[in-house]
Amino acid sequence: MMLKELKIADLFSIFNAAFGFGGMVYLFTSGLNSHVFYFLYLSSFMDGADGIAANKFGKSPFGKDLDSLADSISFGVFPALILAYYNSTLIIPAIIFVVTSILRLARFNVVEAKNFIGYPTIASALLVTSLIRLNFDVAVIFVITILLACLMISDFEYLKIRDRLSLFVLGTVILSCFFVSEAVYALLCLAVIYLISPFPLEVMRWWEKKKLERLLSKRE
Repeated sequence: MMLKELKIADLFSIFNAAFGFGGMVYLFTSGLNSHVFYFLYLSSFMDGADGIAANKFGKSPFGKDLDSLADSISFGVFPALILAYYNSTLIIPAIIFVVTSILRLARFNVVEAKNFIGYPTIASALLVTSLIRLNFDVAVIFVITILLACLMISDFEYLKIRDRLSLFVLGTVILSCFFVSEAVYALLCLAVIYLISPFPLEVMRWWEKKKLERLLSKRE
């Protein structure tokens, strides 16, 4: 029986998916209110606990796939449903968001890399739902959702956050979002900072490449 092969990390992945599905059920039964976002935050905590437990106790042979399947529910389908529920004009970007999040997670499962390739799905989910919770203009949400979709399947490299201080700060901010609605602004800021983090390095690489090309052209 496969249940015998489950590790502690896999249980957190299961809770991740359960909270994601629970949030969808709550959305359709009670409407879009602040409690809907709580399910997403709980899934985020479960995803973080999954990673910590995996590093400490290991994962089952299917643990990585289970983690990605759970993420596709909680950070792909769930936020897309919130988008579509929030405003019907967001249905198309919501569909694109689902497709690109699944593509990103599929690539994550087969590509071995030190850091994340493409903007992480969980960060995309937290960013776009923060915009909704803060009642941003629909046009702004539309554009940013498309941008996030493109970045999720991009080749930009995003650092994996491993140090305890950064994880503690992020966890504290997400926890604060349960009790203080203004804390969502802090969560949004962290997501945006992470979003733009690869670009200074990319600009430097581009500049160095151009300098090298000019130097080589002069030698010729």
